[in-house]
Amino acid sequence: MRYTHSVVSRFAHVMWRSAALLCSLAFFAACPLPTDNKDDDQAAGEPWTLTVTTIGSGAVTRSPDLASYPDGTAVTLTALPASDWAFRDWSGDVDARENPVTVTITANTSVTATFYELVSRSSGVATCALSGAPNDGEVWTVRCSGNECSHVVSGLETLNEVAAGIAAEIDLLDGVIAGTEEATIACVSLAGAPVDMELTVTSTASAVVETGAALSKLVHLAGSAPAGEDWSIILDGISLSCTAQAGDTPADVAVCLAASVDSFPDYVGGTEEATVVVTRVSGGAFAVSATAPEGGEAVVDESTA
Repeated sequence: MRYTHSVVSRFAHVMWRSAALLCSLAFFAACPLPTDNKDDDQAAGEPWTLTVTTIGSGAVTRSPDLASYPDGTAVTLTALPASDWAFRDWSGDVDARENPVTVTITANTSVTATFYELVSRSSGVATCALSGAPNDGEVWTVRCSGNECSHVVSGLETLNEVAAGIAAEIDLLDGVIAGTEEATIACVSLAGAPVDMELTVTSTASAVVETGAALSKLVHLAGSAPAGEDWSIILDGISLSCTAQAGDTPADVAVCLAASVDSFPDYVGGTEEATVVVTRVSGGAFAVSATAPEGGEAVVDESTA
């Protein structure tokens, strides 16, 4: 049988295309296309990394201490606060307050340990007892440790209202909290430094300033703050409660509880983020406990007691 040139050429062309297709399939089988899924690059069972960072002054140990961990390894993390600091909580891929904490490694994991500085047991405190009759338009100024905090009398304000206005200005200073007991202003230095107070006013008013030592305790709030649920601080057996409002955070609840403490005789309440600072102005010992709703947490730091 004789083949024409056209038939031979057509047959050669088909064979060439078939060979090219087979080569292409072989290439893609050996070289799969890249993927955007990073987890596919590290198959299950491959070693994972554990990254630990700290906020505040302290360190974290891990056991076992390895550069990478086989899948399913249980690692114990222990937070070691520096002197005059305390451990607060774990965050990141671990949400817990217990110390130490055990983490099971099943993926690349990041954990942060947060430490906070302890408030001194003996805080510096000064009280300023106002007297006299406030008049509309007068400026009452209290100098607290070099900072002037003023209140302008409006209308028929009472001495108690003037004291509250000045205390609110003092409370804005860093490292200081202030509260009132009727017409007496209590100014507390959280660092325990001496507090220097002096009153100046454009009237016949007067003030008696006394200095002393106060005791402070901390109540740390955390978790969620469901609307309508109550948080409480129990102070010397008396419950002081705050009902969370829609959208409130633990820091908002702390402000509410501090205001309740501030209204309690002989006590001043203040806040540092989601922590309530409870100070007894007279310096005597006192008992504090706290309760939180489901999903929230209230922990008393007795190391400051």
